[in-house]
Amino acid sequence: MKKYIPLCAILFIVIVLLFAGKADFNQEVIYNMPDKVYKQVLTDLGGCASESEIVKAYTTNQSYYDSLK
Repeated sequence: MKKYIPLCAILFIVIVLLFAGKADFNQEVIYNMPDKVYKQVLTDLGGCASESEIVKAYTTNQSYYDSLK
């Protein structure tokens, strides 16, 4: 049983780093998004969307949102 503790610790660290990387990516996309585009994406999603939902909507329809600039 003790031999699994280091493996679990490594797995935990990898998972934490993946979540941190995803959060950093979301913040970077939102930070570089023009204010007009951000407001339009937020309006299209209903006004109370998470950062992940905003980034997903923007990246899925990026050509449309970039044409709004």
